[in-house]
Amino acid sequence: MFGLKTTSSERTAVGVFTRDPDLLATYLGITADSTPTAVWSKDLGFASVDDEQASIAWNAASPLRPRPVSLSLEDPADDWFAGRCGPNAEVDALFETADLLLTPVTPGPPHGHDGPGTRINTSLTWAFNLSGHPAISIPAGFDSCGLPVGLQAVARHGREVDLIAAARLISSAVEVAPWPP
Repeated sequence: MFGLKTTSSERTAVGVFTRDPDLLATYLGITADSTPTAVWSKDLGFASVDDEQASIAWNAASPLRPRPVSLSLEDPADDWFAGRCGPNAEVDALFETADLLLTPVTPGPPHGHDGPGTRINTSLTWAFNLSGHPAISIPAGFDSCGLPVGLQAVARHGREVDLIAAARLISSAVEVAPWPP
């Protein structure tokens, strides 16, 4: 399932969920296509990510041929818990040289109803909830336990067309079996 977090002037819009990037493009009224350039960060410089999650997401990203980058984003926990949102200078600078930032969606496998334990499974997504950058979650495959892994693509403000292009390219290259198995 593809999950897109669109943005508004208040940066609080709820996303759209669909299984097909073409349906998402129709919903958003996007008729154009793009050929985005991409960069990759396993951990955004602050998260602890399982190697298997990162490897599966990286392999799914390969059709975009992302260039690895070293980021040192500040953990947005203080801003998140204070309810603040705003721009992120390092992410904005990154988008001066690339169209998309790719990461795993979560740092570890899905957790049960008892919760994630000490790991915050939103650590790779909440920086963009706060900055308001549009982002999409793209199915990347399954881990060794059969649990789903996702690839997150983050774009410049107003460039949802790049997210649609990434989802189309990756979903046509990654064979993800229907759930449940």
